[in-house]
Amino acid sequence: MYIKSLPSSFPSVPLYVLAGAEPTAELCANTPAKRWVVDHLPPSVRLRVADQLERLHSDWTCTCTQLVKIGLASLADWRRYVWSWLVVNTRCIHLGPQSTASSESMPPKASCLDMLLLPIGKRDSIALAPVLDLLNHSYQASVSTYFDAKCRRFVIKTLRPYHKGDEVFISYGPHDNGFMLAEYGFVLPDNPYCVLSLDHAVESWIRAIKSKLDALRARAPITTENIDTLVALVKQHGLWGDFALSLDTTEPPYRLQATLYLILAAMQGSGLKGAVSRWECWRHGKDINGVGAKAEAATLCWIKQTCTDIALHAQQMSSTIQTTESSPIDPFLVHCLGIIWSKIDAIARHHSRN
Repeated sequence: MYIKSLPSSFPSVPLYVLAGAEPTAELCANTPAKRWVVDHLPPSVRLRVADQLERLHSDWTCTCTQLVKIGLASLADWRRYVWSWLVVNTRCIHLGPQSTASSESMPPKASCLDMLLLPIGKRDSIALAPVLDLLNHSYQASVSTYFDAKCRRFVIKTLRPYHKGDEVFISYGPHDNGFMLAEYGFVLPDNPYCVLSLDHAVESWIRAIKSKLDALRARAPITTENIDTLVALVKQHGLWGDFALSLDTTEPPYRLQATLYLILAAMQGSGLKGAVSRWECWRHGKDINGVGAKAEAATLCWIKQTCTDIALHAQQMSSTIQTTESSPIDPFLVHCLGIIWSKIDAIARHHSRN
């Protein structure tokens, strides 16, 4: 009965569309539908889906290996596996490490199937819970959840009262719409956790800088190796990545400002040591004689210009999506992508003006 209650497909989940008919670990747009989806996914969502596909293919490879060992290779079916993987990914619950399921506790003559079906080592265990997955998500839901190991049950407690006849919600977590679409196949028009990730923009900008430096060679103020050293320094300080903007503030995140400041200071002729010195002074609020003002101004200028460019691109994407004929694309997926690009436009315009 539970299997019959599950969706027969996941047309609004990008991974379901992009996994294709044959096993693959890489995103490929070899059909009109897949090309459309790839072209209309924001960079951050595309990266997440690419990572999902790698994990899906890795799991598929491991599963096929085990099926061969136990003489059930004929059961291997890529599309059925994609469906099964998404059933688990979209509705599983986490039970935490289960020591009783560790490989050390397995009987000496445990079959390959036993090893396949049980968690490996003390890794986080997951499970499907019939009926529980009927609860819808709301960012306003206030609940506590935990697995009661003693009673062997998963407990959900609401922290707010409900009236008879009200729909009861749970929260999947404080995620933005890009995450929600990739993981669950839906978005929330009024999602307060929406952000604009500039990770892709920063990485593309740095690649462009390195390409330009390679072309200039001896005439360049710094080398590509210097850029790599600066990026490594940012990573050492735990400031690399998660360059996210939101509608809640006009101030760019510190980690974004710190990364841009360091690279721009080096590009402005300070050299490697000079850029690092200026950066350290700036980070500690000791901008002596205002020498860091130029880099700080360039940092804010970069953010505004990048957001202006992103807003323009988002408007173009929104326009394209509005004129898209749904077939063979799932109409709801088209609708969700329209909402995501609209929110990207709003956040980008917000920060391009401030």
